[in-house]
Amino acid sequence: MREIQLRQPTNRAQVKEAISEVKRRRKIEKNPPEIEPDEGWSPYAARDFLSDVGLKTQDYYHSHNNEWVASSNMQELNSGLLSGNIAYYIEGNENSAKTLKLKLNINNPLSATDSDNYFRDICFILLYNALGEVPAEIVESIEHLENYLGTFKEYKLSISFDEFLGGASKGYSRILVIAHLGSKNSTSIKNRAYLPPSA
Repeated sequence: MREIQLRQPTNRAQVKEAISEVKRRRKIEKNPPEIEPDEGWSPYAARDFLSDVGLKTQDYYHSHNNEWVASSNMQELNSGLLSGNIAYYIEGNENSAKTLKLKLNINNPLSATDSDNYFRDICFILLYNALGEVPAEIVESIEHLENYLGTFKEYKLSISFDEFLGGASKGYSRILVIAHLGSKNSTSIKNRAYLPPSA
């Protein structure tokens, strides 16, 4: 249904074409191709980076303007009318994922402490699974929930904080972004890494 909505076919042949495309992607998903490190991540591998904490994305699909995306369901972090939530997003092209994003939304600051702590933990997990290590330079920013912008090898890393405008709840979001720059664009900072303790 999503493919039909995106393509908006006007005849039977175009409907069949949309169905064939979905079947083609399902076939690739069952036997995904290898992705070279300088191309980004395999989108089918990236989908599972946070599966152990319930943030596996749904299928990776063509959206608009040649962009491919996938996202997890929003995971509710507490009960109540203004519960916080967290979600995981992937963006890229058909063959490789280029950007990974973890977003925390806090709608009620009174229950923010536990959610912020959870965000810290998931940041470490995502960085480790995406990069094979956690760059030492970003550890302090995660621990103190501070804004950060830097590069590590061929990756651009950022942590941002955004207050919600309007309303009385004084809510906010925190976002971790890991963007693949490609080996030709890498401007690596110090190659030190923090390895989180094993579970």
